[in-house]
Amino acid sequence: GTAGIEFNGTNYTVTNVSSLFTSTLGQLSAGTYNYYWWAYGNGTAHNYNVSATYSYTVNKSNSLVYTYLNDSRDNLTIYAGTSIWLNASRIAGEGSVSLYNNGTLINLGANVSNYTSFGDVGMYNITAICPATQNYSSSFETWWLNVTAAPFSLAIDLSSQLSQRISWNIVTLPMFN
Repeated sequence: GTAGIEFNGTNYTVTNVSSLFTSTLGQLSAGTYNYYWWAYGNGTAHNYNVSATYSYTVNKSNSLVYTYLNDSRDNLTIYAGTSIWLNASRIAGEGSVSLYNNGTLINLGANVSNYTSFGDVGMYNITAICPATQNYSSSFETWWLNVTAAPFSLAIDLSSQLSQRISWNIVTLPMFN
């Protein structure tokens, strides 16, 4: 007789080795597939039999993306006026990685880099996103960049009038309206 499997609407003949029926299918994308077994005899009656319909599920794999602030996967503090590297790398998955600075797309690709200058004081959300595809789930990684005011240093040399040098370091200057 002959046996086979109808898998997701396509018939495949199976091989019988010691009562173990096998068939090789191509690569399957993530999803749910219906199948049933069928067989018919080689006797004069050519009896035909089918199994119940079953389902087979291929789950999505997890994607993984890393975000780097100046080559480090960690939050970072810098002074205003500093430029640093923002990078994103797809570790697992497929498709393009999107790199965002405070919600604004700054680069797109498999592995991306952007040399960015931060002139304004504030907190910046740096996020890389690897989108979901047919075979992979989405993933993201976020780090925070704290841009602070550069310290103000004032030095007055009164050494010609004093016996020792006096220096002031002013970190924050008060603002008056």
